[in-house]
Amino acid sequence: MELTNKLLLKPPETCRFIDETELKELVICKRGTPSRCTYGSCYKCGNPRAHLKFSLFRHQPDDDLTYLYMECPDCGHSSSWKAIGYATRDWKPTSSFFFPRDSQRFRCYKWEDLFFPRSGACERLNEQDCHHLMTLVFDEYNVSSPKLRFIKSGTLSEARGTSLIRLSKSGMKNYIVLHECSHTIVHYLTDHKIVSDRQQSHGPLWVSVYLLLVEKYLDSADMLDSS
Repeated sequence: MELTNKLLLKPPETCRFIDETELKELVICKRGTPSRCTYGSCYKCGNPRAHLKFSLFRHQPDDDLTYLYMECPDCGHSSSWKAIGYATRDWKPTSSFFFPRDSQRFRCYKWEDLFFPRSGACERLNEQDCHHLMTLVFDEYNVSSPKLRFIKSGTLSEARGTSLIRLSKSGMKNYIVLHECSHTIVHYLTDHKIVSDRQQSHGPLWVSVYLLLVEKYLDSADMLDSS
């Protein structure tokens, strides 16, 4: 895999229009994951991609972050994404490109499997209870509540940025809801530049948020002391 961060190596610039060839090679960050730009047409009026205007810009000339900006000349609709580099045609996105290695992931999963069932704090919830717990958490921390989607098959539960939390049937437990809420809060902090973008998915910041939620919303003081 060959990959270069050409954007951040260029001299500071506030705005520059780009053509289709450059757009195809651009890697952007969508919901925290690196991906190619696949914007097909204007969401508002359906104007095809060839008629849209794409540019790269920075908020300030010395800003480290570069953004891809799309504007539809017909209806005025616009969108922007974080631009993080260029890639060769055979490049495939991997989380390790944008995020540090998630070295604590399996330790956290093992800790959850070990302590929650034994603590008495592991409670299975219905859909209404999941919504209620999420509302309590996000209202407390003044964060917009993401959409909550229940998936019928599979065992994977996940938080996608600040817009969506997906819960499997096995994930409808109080501590798993708090686990995913913690991811959303960390995404919120990074999106608003309150903390650095380069946070491990299960790193120190996420662990701190998660334990605060567990302490507040679950009867698990003994478990936290033992951890």
